[in-house]
Amino acid sequence: MLQLSIDLSGKDAAVISTCYRIHSGICELSIYKDAPPQLATDKVKSTIDNYQHHFEYGTTGNHASIAQRNLARKETTETFKKIVRFLEIIGTEADIPALMQAGFKMRKATAKKKTAVVQSA
Repeated sequence: MLQLSIDLSGKDAAVISTCYRIHSGICELSIYKDAPPQLATDKVKSTIDNYQHHFEYGTTGNHASIAQRNLARKETTETFKKIVRFLEIIGTEADIPALMQAGFKMRKATAKKKTAVVQSA
């Protein structure tokens, strides 16, 4: 199974830019054509647009606007986590170049170390 990631940390403007870039990339992916309806590209775009809208209104310093911006960011982040999970499940090794072109990063597989249980004599 593939292990993908997206960096959605940092300032809101950088996150919004990353989201729009990834959205453009997934619109071109052939493996994303069969995405579930809740992850359809038009719904993803409207989620990002909502975040952008609340980001712009949150610059006034109004506490209610900032709270709405934070909720919109959380919703957008959750949507992209679902997209990553979906692509990890259906993606194959052959899809890696297209996924990287779309803006996803490959994570290295981490081997879990077994902890030895020391038994007393």
